[in-house]
Amino acid sequence: MTLTRRRFLSIAAASTAAPLALTSLASARRRPLVPFTYFQWQGIPRGPQRPMGATGYASGMMVAMGEGGNALAMAREGELLLIDCKNAPFGDILKRESLIAPFDSGRAELALVINTHHHADHTGGNWAFTADHTVLAHAKVSERVAGQLDRYTAGAAEAPDQANGDDPKSKVVRPYLEKFAERAPQLTAADFQPNEALKSDHETREVGGVTIQLHHFGPGHTDTDVAVYFPKENVLHTGDLLFNGLHPFCDAPGGCTTRGWQRSLSELINLCNDDTIVIPGHGDITNTAALRTQRDYFDRVREIVADAAARGLTRDEVTQLPPTGFESLGFQQIWPRVLGVAFDEAAAG
Repeated sequence: MTLTRRRFLSIAAASTAAPLALTSLASARRRPLVPFTYFQWQGIPRGPQRPMGATGYASGMMVAMGEGGNALAMAREGELLLIDCKNAPFGDILKRESLIAPFDSGRAELALVINTHHHADHTGGNWAFTADHTVLAHAKVSERVAGQLDRYTAGAAEAPDQANGDDPKSKVVRPYLEKFAERAPQLTAADFQPNEALKSDHETREVGGVTIQLHHFGPGHTDTDVAVYFPKENVLHTGDLLFNGLHPFCDAPGGCTTRGWQRSLSELINLCNDDTIVIPGHGDITNTAALRTQRDYFDRVREIVADAAARGLTRDEVTQLPPTGFESLGFQQIWPRVLGVAFDEAAAG
C-alpha cells in the first residue's frame, strides 16, 4: 500500500490525556489549580527539581505529546516559547494549554513560536498564532505551506467527530474542534504561513532570558529543517530530524535526502553530549544515542537496497522487502517508502 502524507498524519496523530497532579493544599492556595488538559504534557527534568506543584515542573519546560509532532513549551521570566503547532484542528487548544501551561514559573505571555519544518503536523496549528504572535521558520517554509492548504483544511467538518464521547478528554477538546470546523472554510494559506523567516542558517534568539540556538544544516528530512538547542539547559528539539523508535518519514518531494539527513544528525551529535535531553519530532523524549541510531539506520537501509539491486530486484520488489532488523520500530507502514527513496537515490547516483 502506498503511504500518503495524509495517511502518515493519521498514523502520527495519537494522544492520551492525563490530569495534572496537585501535591499540596499550600501550593494550591498560592496559584490557581491546573485544569484538566487534553494533551499529555510531559515534564523535562533538568537540574534540581521541586515536586510537581500546582503549576508543574521547576524547569519551566514541558512537551505536549500527540496529535502531530511533539511541541515544546518553555516559560521563563514571564515569557513563553512554543516549538511546533501540531495538526490544524488542535491549534487553538494547544495555544490555550501552553498559555496556562503547567509550569512552576507561573503564567507567561507568548513571545515566540518556532516551526521546525513545513509539514502539516507541525505547522497546522499556526492559524491560531499568526495573527497575534511571531511565528518563525526557515525561509522556504512559507512557500511549502502555500502549496498544502488542502492538507490543513480537508476533513475539517468531520473533526468534531473525533471527540463524540462522554469522556473528559472529548469534552475538553470538542469545542475547539467545532471552532476549527466553522473557521476552516475561511482560512487561507496566509493564516498558516510563518510571519518571520530565519535570515541565516544559524541564529541565536533569547526568550525569557534563555538563549536559544536555531540550526539549519541543509536538506535532510525536508529542505526546511530547523533544530532548536538550549545550550545552558542542554536540551535539543530536533523536529523530524529524529523519529525515536520509529521508521522515519522520507519526503522526497519536500526536499528529503537521506545522506543530507545523516549529515544533519552528525551535526546535532556534535552539538550535544551524553547528558543532552533530546526531544524528537515523533516518539519518546530521549538522548544523544537515539541520534546515532537514526544515523546508522540509513546506512543499513542502503545496504539492504544495494543487496536487492545486485540481485536484480525492481523498485516495486524492493519496496516489498521485510524490515529485517527493524521489526521493533513503529510506523511500519512507512518502511516501503523509506526503501523507495533509498532505491531512487542509489539509481540517481
